Amino acid sequence: MNNHTVVVDANIAIKLAIVESDSHIAVALFEKWKTQKKMILAPALFIYEITNILLKRVRQNKMSIDEAEAITSLLLDTGPGRVRTVRVLDRR
Repeated sequence: MNNHTVVVDANIAIKLAIVESDSHIAVALFEKWKTQKKMILAPALFIYEITNILLKRVRQNKMSIDEAEAITSLLLDTGPGRVRTVRVLDRR
C-alpha cells in the first residue's frame, strides 16, 4: 500500500451510518480522504465486523433488524466512492 491508500476500521465506518457523539470525526476523516483522492479499502473481515456491531445493537433494542440490514447494505455498497472490501495480505 502507498500513501494514496487508507484501510478503514469497521468502528470508524459504522459512525457514518449511526449517529453517535463522535460521528462528526468519522465524517471529517472520510471527507478529508475524499478530497485527497485516497483509495479507501477495508480488510476482508470488514463484513463480519460490521455485522457484529449491528447485531449487538439489534439485541440491545437500539435498532430494528430492518435498520441493521439497511445500514449493512449502505456500508457494503461497492459502487464509486464507497469502501471496497479487500483481502489484506500478511507480508511476513
